[in-house]
Amino acid sequence: MDSMPAGLNVFNPTNDINAYILLTTIHLGLVRHNEKDEIVPSLSTHWSVSEGGRSYLFHLRKNVYFHNDQLIRCKDVKASIWYTAVSMKKMQSIESIECLGESKVRIVLKSKVMRLI
Repeated sequence: MDSMPAGLNVFNPTNDINAYILLTTIHLGLVRHNEKDEIVPSLSTHWSVSEGGRSYLFHLRKNVYFHNDQLIRCKDVKASIWYTAVSMKKMQSIESIECLGESKVRIVLKSKVMRLI
């Protein structure tokens, strides 16, 4: 790292590459990039895209815990996605975020104007 990051609030991303590097080593997303820059599962085990690229269905990994030993549940993932979208001013692109039981979360975009992953 060349300098100190501007901040580490995962819900208020910056264009600061140092903050991005630190955040991606601390926080897990549904997917991540591997060393070949391919998108691979992280908190999800797999996902599917349908409806012309508008609907993303993520199957959540089981038995994943927060640092305080509380189980990560679908409602936590939904809340994180919602809060991040609001912080990044992307909520206008999202039609819905819904839990399908405890192991699946679906994100539906209003139109295929943005790539989700």
